[in-house]
Amino acid sequence: MRFPLLLLTAAVVGICTLRVASAVESDSTPYVDAKAIEDRFSTITDADMDMLRSKKILLGGQSYSLCLAAGLKQLAKENKKYDIMSSYHLFAAPDWRKGKDEILSNIPPDVFSQYNFVHFAVSPSPWSYKTDELDSLIREAPHGFGKTVDAAWIFEHPQNLYEYEYVAKKTEKMQADFPNVRFIHIAIGIPRVAAGNVKMIEALHAYNELIRARYKGKAPLCDMEKILNDDFRCGISFCPEYSSGPTDGHPHCPAGTTMMAKGFLLMLRDTFRAPWPPKAELGPLSKIIFPGAEKIPADHPDAKAVRAILDANGLKDIKVDDVSVVEGGRIVKLYFQEIGVANLTSSIGDLTELKMLHVYGDGNIYPDSSQKRSCPLLKTVDPAIGKCTKLEDLLLNYNDLTTLPDSITNLTKLTVFSVAHNHLQNLSPSLANWFKRLDPKGLKNQNAPIK
Repeated sequence: MRFPLLLLTAAVVGICTLRVASAVESDSTPYVDAKAIEDRFSTITDADMDMLRSKKILLGGQSYSLCLAAGLKQLAKENKKYDIMSSYHLFAAPDWRKGKDEILSNIPPDVFSQYNFVHFAVSPSPWSYKTDELDSLIREAPHGFGKTVDAAWIFEHPQNLYEYEYVAKKTEKMQADFPNVRFIHIAIGIPRVAAGNVKMIEALHAYNELIRARYKGKAPLCDMEKILNDDFRCGISFCPEYSSGPTDGHPHCPAGTTMMAKGFLLMLRDTFRAPWPPKAELGPLSKIIFPGAEKIPADHPDAKAVRAILDANGLKDIKVDDVSVVEGGRIVKLYFQEIGVANLTSSIGDLTELKMLHVYGDGNIYPDSSQKRSCPLLKTVDPAIGKCTKLEDLLLNYNDLTTLPDSITNLTKLTVFSVAHNHLQNLSPSLANWFKRLDPKGLKNQNAPIK
């Protein structure tokens, strides 16, 4: 969810008015959408796959990149020709809350002498850490992967358009400093409305439009938005048949993950077959005035309330700015997922302008137990949450909740809500009926194993 594991999704760009479906034209810049997969995926040859298996690939991300990895495994299971996972390894730091160094120190400096395809789990927040972590792996000792890797991706999930400028500048500087590395840009996959409010989804689409405008036809671009929405057949969010989860937050069904995997392989094949570097010039990065960069002082009541919740959970090193979004001088969004908030204390009631609160725990979903993170899951929610009457988006899924206060029914503006994969029991009739109305699928999925 928040957005998800990645090769840091800056954005890979490409063109393509390809006149011959069987090959990348000599003057084209790789671009992959759903139509490209339909037209050209079948043209990937055994020789192409042998070439890809010989390349050193670095991928960063969270949940969406895990979906991609699952899709690559599924493709290989269906046809061994497409296996690129025989020299793959995922690195997920046990406790990313300790900072960037914890993420990076978990990856051996000589890892590419052991594996060709290295996938690392990035920090969920703050958003800038994702690009910074890739940049550190590429540039800094002891890794210095810019001298080793052939291609690098990262799946970003921005929270506002300001991140476009940050990601673009940082990624383009990496490309300039390491011209032999194919940095692949990504137009990110967008969750369905059930997993995020309409404004957030529209903001993600606006981010992708900026990515396309800057990179399409000029740099390698993998258009995961269009791959997952079947070139807008399903709107801007991914197609409904790609998910069966309680919040429709991830395209985790085989139909969705294999589409991501096909796009990934086609993007790599086309990028390595096209002339390098691309001839097109990106030009100066236009200055855009972005919303969402507003801050409040530490002594503001909203900031003090968030600080109190973090401190009560032993999260003294996490900054308020790293987990919150401010609009109009008030905190309106809180991202507490996957950071170890076990108790949502009474201070939550002071955040009366809050519209989005994410405290889901699916950062512990990894392919095997050795990769699971050690962050505590949410156990209690104070009745004061009933004062947050402007909440529209509340995600509490994949936690250790056994009960919730009846005051939660005061949140009459909720349009996005999930309590799936908890341990809720002995609910009052009014609360049970409320859950059945807002999240019937999630209420049925209690005490169910994480898949």
